[in-house]
Amino acid sequence: MKAVAIYCVDGRLENTRARVRQFVNTLGYEISDGNLYGITKPGPDATCSGMRGALHEDSVLEDINLLLERGVEIGAVILVAHAECAGHQVPNDDHKSHVEEGARKLHGRYNVPVVALFDEKTESGQWELCLCSHFVPNN
Repeated sequence: MKAVAIYCVDGRLENTRARVRQFVNTLGYEISDGNLYGITKPGPDATCSGMRGALHEDSVLEDINLLLERGVEIGAVILVAHAECAGHQVPNDDHKSHVEEGARKLHGRYNVPVVALFDEKTESGQWELCLCSHFVPNN
């Protein structure tokens, strides 16, 4: 299966794509190495929920549409927000709400499974993903 992950440009999150792939595989999605396309945006939850304006939101949609136009069969979309985000400086609870809203919008647009994740720094300084929402098609 091929999927798209939308996550932050923040350099502290360099291994996000690998961790996302590993996490969503536990949800039953078999995404092998090389089959997770990455789209990086500052404040991806604000971008996809429309809070950064139509231009930013449209840029994500254009990236996904380009993949579709090139024949990439996208089986899922994963949207990842994170704590301490300079691109969208809000409390963690707001990030979780915004990533869910962005995921809901993406699901409505593409009618594929959309997973909303939140990446939080643990006490040991490591980043850990947690599931916020999981939208699946009704067909």
